[in-house]
Amino acid sequence: MSNDYSSKRVPLEAVIEGIEMASDSITCFLDLETMEQVSVADERMTDIDDTETEEMIDENPGRFLRLPTQYEIHEYSIMESFVYSLPDGEEARTLANAIKGRGAFRRFKDLLPRYGLRQRWFDFQAASYRELAIRWCRDHDLLYTENGVAPVEIQILEGSFSICKVEDYSGVNLNSPFCFIGKTDKENSLVCLSEDVPDNAVERDDDWRAFRISGVLDFSLIGILSRLSTILAEAGIGIFAVSTYNTDYILTKEADFDNALDALSQAGIVIL
Repeated sequence: MSNDYSSKRVPLEAVIEGIEMASDSITCFLDLETMEQVSVADERMTDIDDTETEEMIDENPGRFLRLPTQYEIHEYSIMESFVYSLPDGEEARTLANAIKGRGAFRRFKDLLPRYGLRQRWFDFQAASYRELAIRWCRDHDLLYTENGVAPVEIQILEGSFSICKVEDYSGVNLNSPFCFIGKTDKENSLVCLSEDVPDNAVERDDDWRAFRISGVLDFSLIGILSRLSTILAEAGIGIFAVSTYNTDYILTKEADFDNALDALSQAGIVIL
């Protein structure tokens, strides 16, 4: 990819639009110069003449990226996943039978209104398209925005952490990559990798995992830590948060860590 485009942010809506338009007769591209979606129709299957657009794409190969085609979107898999996401019951069993064999899409769509599931299907499909669009951007090393806003990205930290209370800081390994010290008139606290807990720790709580908000946060930004903590609270996951000059760090118990990442991912947080 040309370096002229690598630092630009792609509107996720343009990628989703291309995914929604894709069919056996239409192929969509992202114009990295205008950050808009353009489409090319197959003349063998339509009456549309897109010769001019095709020539522009051919003459500027670094400017245009092909968006997922109908065959890469896997609509049947999305439909199947939707059916299996339903609670066990008549609706799920009937739909599971309906999507077998030829005519699956027609039978599926005919049954949705009967069970009042049309809007639920549209929401599920939209979420699937969004996930596909984000994955496409990542695969092409493209930054993106959603509704004009850059996504919150988090980075998982390796290793197991401990939260401690220490007599003093004489035994703290300041050469460790992670060492958070908090001193008050009541206590000397320390958050560090478990392997670096000093001998003079008077209390310690082990088995914590951590991630940090990626990048450097401007002090004018409001609510990022609150948003993440709210997502995790609604998932029933407790946290321990630490803020530094650059960013915020969040720890959860190791047993909750995978569930925490799942909850954040489903809420639109990007996990690097």
